[in-house]
Amino acid sequence: MEIKVFIEYKIISEKRDMFMQLLPDLKQNAAEHGGREYKIYEGTDQPNLIVEEFLLQDIERYQMIKAERLNPDSPFWSKHHEHIAGGADKLHIWAFKALE
Repeated sequence: MEIKVFIEYKIISEKRDMFMQLLPDLKQNAAEHGGREYKIYEGTDQPNLIVEEFLLQDIERYQMIKAERLNPDSPFWSKHHEHIAGGADKLHIWAFKALE
């Protein structure tokens, strides 16, 4: 069953330039974990509100990615958390499946 993943957070305005430098790493990390059709968006009426979107093959992979992304001790993700207003606690991750 294919899963669509959404990851939402607000970046700190003063750290925006540093965050923008991480965009290629975000896309690469999603691909390394089986993510396809990765896109990243910014709110048009809410600057610095970020939404990542990608597809995964199964819910198990989603659960693994979610646990890793929310882990404050992850070497890769801790550098990302410091750009998020409120840190990892304000990182929201959802998975959706298509209704038949």
